[in-house]
Amino acid sequence: PDDWYREGRGRKDLPDVVVHEGGLYVVTANRRLSVLMMLQALNRTSVVEVSCNIQSLDDARWKTKFYGEDIHYPGPQTPCRGLDIQLGTKRNAVAKHYGYDLFECQETAFKVIDELLHGTASSDEFRKLVYLQMSRRDPRKDCYDICRMEDRRTLRDVQRLVPLSMAGYGQTRWPDRK
Repeated sequence: PDDWYREGRGRKDLPDVVVHEGGLYVVTANRRLSVLMMLQALNRTSVVEVSCNIQSLDDARWKTKFYGEDIHYPGPQTPCRGLDIQLGTKRNAVAKHYGYDLFECQETAFKVIDELLHGTASSDEFRKLVYLQMSRRDPRKDCYDICRMEDRRTLRDVQRLVPLSMAGYGQTRWPDRK
């Protein structure tokens, strides 16, 4: 499936691989590689071939991607040596992307905006408008909601109060907070 690729900026976005101890390791496009591995498993009588870009571990960019950094675990040091998809088996396993939780949208949104505004005058203004409030205690991970300072309403409160058909038309009355 050499014609199967993601096109970006008018060019093919082929998987990048590096040679390490005589083996080829994919350092980009791992989700597409997973799909190709499934395709190969379902088509055992034929070989699935894909063009790729061979990168050098002498290049700092590829060395960092392969050996890891603070935000991800290095592939060659996993128990499967990069050959398998590791599933979280620990009780506190969390799906993350660039260090942010994928399934805690409100907490992640707050942290991203807070980080973006860090060191600016807007940072103080942001902190005066919203904050994170614990919504549920969990043995694995506590959950948080974004709240408005002005009336202590959470995003969930606001979403429940404003029907989509009426949003923006001033027809919704805020009930008294108990």
